[in-house]
Amino acid sequence: MLAFVLTNFIEDAWAILWSYYPRALGRPVPETATTIGILVSLVSAVLAWRNKRWFKFISEVATEVSQVTWPTRAETRAATLVVIVLTIVCSIILAIMDLFWSNVTDWLYSL
Repeated sequence: MLAFVLTNFIEDAWAILWSYYPRALGRPVPETATTIGILVSLVSAVLAWRNKRWFKFISEVATEVSQVTWPTRAETRAATLVVIVLTIVCSIILAIMDLFWSNVTDWLYSL
């Protein structure tokens, strides 16, 4: 998982830097970002494995993650729908409040 996250982060960072400094950095190559991400994650894994405190922490995290009850597809879909509906309702309420207060301030400034 660390390799995946680091690979995507390095690709994104390289693309951002490419837009600012194209000649100094050279063209971004996805294979380079993948290699760097995998190497950094492997070095991190070896360091964590050899350090007793890190190894204990990572073992505890793995144990906790294995105990998580992940939501089903239907539960995820229902929760997503609730978030979308509440976002739309809140947006409508804020738009009405904004319209009201803009009319009130326009009326006050016209006095």
